[in-house]
Amino acid sequence: MSSGISRCHIGGVVPIQRSTFPHVPRARDGGATTDVPVVDFVTSQPLAFSMLSWIYKDRRRRPPNILSIHHHSHTSSTHSTIFNNFLTTNNHFLNTTLNLFKNPQTATMQLSSILSIFTLATAASAVTVSYDLGYDEPSRSLTTVSCSDGVNGLMTKHPSWKVQSDIPRFPYIGGAASIAGWNSPNCGLCKKATYKGKSIYVLAIDHAASGLNVGKKAMDALTNNQASALGRIEATVTNVDKKFCGL
Repeated sequence: MSSGISRCHIGGVVPIQRSTFPHVPRARDGGATTDVPVVDFVTSQPLAFSMLSWIYKDRRRRPPNILSIHHHSHTSSTHSTIFNNFLTTNNHFLNTTLNLFKNPQTATMQLSSILSIFTLATAASAVTVSYDLGYDEPSRSLTTVSCSDGVNGLMTKHPSWKVQSDIPRFPYIGGAASIAGWNSPNCGLCKKATYKGKSIYVLAIDHAASGLNVGKKAMDALTNNQASALGRIEATVTNVDKKFCGL
């Protein structure tokens, strides 16, 4: 192997002129100090290089032969074989990462998708679900709930809504702890509540001291008509698309 650093190309290792990397540590091997070889995967893509550099970060996690390269004829062939085997083993990982960063737009889209999935996953949590008979009253005015008027109010966004029965999917409505009070930006969130394999969708229209507070009819649907007996339950509640609440 050449004494220079090798640029990695999928399918082989091509010797190139040694570059200077001030941040790369030096390692001692056999009493002599030698340069740590660095694979310059994509010099024009420093972010990709940073992601891949963890492979070479901890000496204890890699074979010593990869860390230090001797410039002696009887060891160069062995080191070359080990290094190329290492690259072959990690070929799929390298291809995936390099292709991701060749196209910044593709990278952004993929990362956004990952973050969206992560956000939806972390949005689900076990919370207390209770019931309030007030949410079962069809003629109750929406002026009595937190999400009445104001910029974020439901009556503002839906002028035809005057009473609770005007809301699509009534009586699947209720209060949520995420609604701090009047004109909350969280007004109108659609909540999916799941309990023992059964799920319902509830439109958040009011403030709740904790968890999710729904009408008795909605809680009966969630608990197989056990609302009165149970009083309150621990259910998994997730924010979902408003279309599930009829919007």
